[in-house]
Amino acid sequence: MRLNSAVLRHRELTQEIGDIGDEVATYIDHIAQAVADYDEELVDDTVAEFGEILAEAAHDSRPAIVELIGLRRALLSGSRMTEVTIPRRRPGLGEKPAPVVLDAAALQQQFPLPTTITHADLVAEQLQGRTAAVISVLEHTAEWVYDQAAVASIDPEAVFFPTMLATANTAVEQAVRCWLATVAAPHPRFCRAMRGSQPPLFLHERARVDAVIARVRAKMAATSGGLVS
Repeated sequence: MRLNSAVLRHRELTQEIGDIGDEVATYIDHIAQAVADYDEELVDDTVAEFGEILAEAAHDSRPAIVELIGLRRALLSGSRMTEVTIPRRRPGLGEKPAPVVLDAAALQQQFPLPTTITHADLVAEQLQGRTAAVISVLEHTAEWVYDQAAVASIDPEAVFFPTMLATANTAVEQAVRCWLATVAAPHPRFCRAMRGSQPPLFLHERARVDAVIARVRAKMAATSGGLVS
């Protein structure tokens, strides 16, 4: 592979790995938005979508990482080191701590419910506290994935991508389990009352995209005599 082609391919792979991390982080954020709206059904849907995206990320990242490692080594070796500039890690990148794994018992202990049902406001406050703690873990996990993918795109040997994805998956799955076990399942009436308080932004974006696609298809169908569906 010629030098210019190798440099171009290196840039493409760097972008690809960054995009993989960004997509995984985005779908974790979707889960956080669903939890913030107390929508158990949407939480289930976003978790399922996240599982699919995670599997794709694991599959797509393997060959990209391997190829990027080879190209990076080649470009940094011999006389080529003086001919090309390989991106370097900026200060602070990769220093975000790994996400914590929530524990339902600890979450309940941190936000205990009153022993009498007369304190409805306190119950709501504590359930909101549990929810906020779960959202915080999910948002931090998304930021950590984005950060680690950025490191991997610059120095693919500094991050073991499969382990990073597995760590994120564990943190996300456990955070969701904790929310379901301590908020959604035992307090469905509270969740129904809270639903709609923070409509997920990603649903609005999907609706907008679907509307655009529908208009394009309708226009194409009109100009093609109804042959497009």
